[in-house]
Amino acid sequence: MKLNINSPAYYSEVYGIDDEVYRMCQNLRKYFMDKNYNDTIEAIGICPIIAPKAEITKGLWKEVKKVEIKHGFALVSLQMDYEIYINVDIEKKKAMIIENVLKSVQAIKSRAKFDYKSFENDMKIFCEENNIIFDLEKIEKLLFERTIKISNKIAQKKYNLLCNKGLLEEFLKNDIISVLGDYGGEISIVEKNEYPGKFNVYLSTNNSYLTELDLIVDGFVIDLKLVCEFYIQDNKIISEQIKEIV
Repeated sequence: MKLNINSPAYYSEVYGIDDEVYRMCQNLRKYFMDKNYNDTIEAIGICPIIAPKAEITKGLWKEVKKVEIKHGFALVSLQMDYEIYINVDIEKKKAMIIENVLKSVQAIKSRAKFDYKSFENDMKIFCEENNIIFDLEKIEKLLFERTIKISNKIAQKKYNLLCNKGLLEEFLKNDIISVLGDYGGEISIVEKNEYPGKFNVYLSTNNSYLTELDLIVDGFVIDLKLVCEFYIQDNKIISEQIKEIV
């Protein structure tokens, strides 16, 4: 199957082409070239739309979902979140493009009688082999909820519990207590749906992720971050550890 992923509409005109994203798309084309998921479509052209809401509301950059069975091709252009895309690092940009490709293929799977599950599984293998975050939205949600829980355990001063579970090294416990003591006040227990700070996820190595969570003291965001490392397999956390507070 020919999978042609074009440079994002609007974004590439304003910001140019991101080299790493371009190389990933070229590698995707090569990877899927010898694979087949149906008997009707030989080529899929995908052009993500990354444009501000102001441009979208003007009626520009409209979404397209076109399947030409007679000619054996499909064309898809789906909108992506512009504000998020322009503010994330290159690893998340690649992950967001992967998500767009999956959603694009999913949008035409019925009309094209396309084996989407096999395609999705092959995409997951590609991401694992190329150290690319797969299913970014689910991964971020999973890690955010777990990092919040760890932060709340620290707020409750349950250091021994964290040590016993292997999340916290004994030598690091004293450092954390000392650093937090310098700030005074109390680390706040926060609800995930009311968390006022920033949260970031970074792909460290294949299936290993680092998270950074702003700490909250007496209800206010402070300039300290809780850094944790997680190893994930099949969207499940296999291991986790507090790395530092910086």
